Formats: sequence, C-alpha cells, structure tokens
Amino acid sequence: MRILFRALALAALIIPLLDVGHAADPLPRHVWCAAQFLQAIDGDTFSLAAQGQVVRVRLADVDAPERDQPSGDAATDRAAALLAAGTVTVMAVARDRYGRTVARVRVDGDDLAWRLVREGLAWPDCHQCGLDDRLAFGIYGVLARWSDAGLWAAAEPIRPATWRRRHRAEAKLPSADQRN
Repeated sequence: MRILFRALALAALIIPLLDVGHAADPLPRHVWCAAQFLQAIDGDTFSLAAQGQVVRVRLADVDAPERDQPSGDAATDRAAALLAAGTVTVMAVARDRYGRTVARVRVDGDDLAWRLVREGLAWPDCHQCGLDDRLAFGIYGVLARWSDAGLWAAAEPIRPATWRRRHRAEAKLPSADQRN
C-alpha cells in the first residue's frame, strides 16, 4: 500500500511537467515557433500562419481595448504594424474558452505584450505571469500612465473587460421602442 501511495505522489508531481499540448492544440506548448502575420482582429487577437496552419492567437498577459472602445483602433493598427514589419515567433501557453491559442509573441525578439503596454495600448493582465513579467508590466504600465500614452490620454480609461460587460448589459436591455 505504501508503494502505491508513493507511486501516486510521484505521478502527481511528474504529470504536470509533461504538459506539451493537447491533441486539439494547433501549436506545441512552451516551444517557440516561427510564424507569419496574416490579420489583426483587435489589439490582442490576430491570425498567424505557423506550423503549416492558420492559428487564431490571443496575446497572453494583456487585454487591449476593443475596436469600438477608445484607443481600440490604435491598438489594433499598432499591433498589426508591428507584426507585419518584423520576424514573428510565437509560443503557445494555453487555449481559451473560445478555442483561441493563448500565446506569447515576439517581434524581432521584442515581447509584443510588453511593447503594447509600454506604448499605452493594452492593460497588463498577469494572472499567471512570472516575477520578471510582473515587474516589466508594472514598470511599463506606470511609464505609459505618466506619459499619458495611448489609452491613458483619456480622462477616465476603461478596462476592456469592463467595457465588454457594459456593452453586453446594454445589448440585453430593451430599446426605447420595445419598452413603450
């Protein structure tokens, strides 16, 4: 019995380390791959060609403004310009509930998420960041705020998650015509 418990404990420690992706994942996890930019959906979601397939990527660790939100078009245009102008590498870290590959992305070796935060075009969203990422996002976020860069130029910047919640709630409200 003691051997069984030790084997189970050992398996519990080893199995998480073997996470190299799932059958449904289009990219291997935690491996940097070359990619080619295809299209920007918004500032933190885009299509890339990688590993012989088209992959819808959600940029890890940031939340950029929605396209209909102030600074949304600027974030989308800047992400597209950066991705189109350089050598793109991508590392999948997860899949989100919408089936997108959540990934770290580098353009010419520069972390795209860090760059967007530094330019005031995305909010840091570090739920699973390491200490170095938290430090970088913190510094870049503060510098962007102090310089009123991008979304920080607005009097009261609204987090994209808050924007989405408000718009979903407004969409559920009946219109003035329907209420009367």
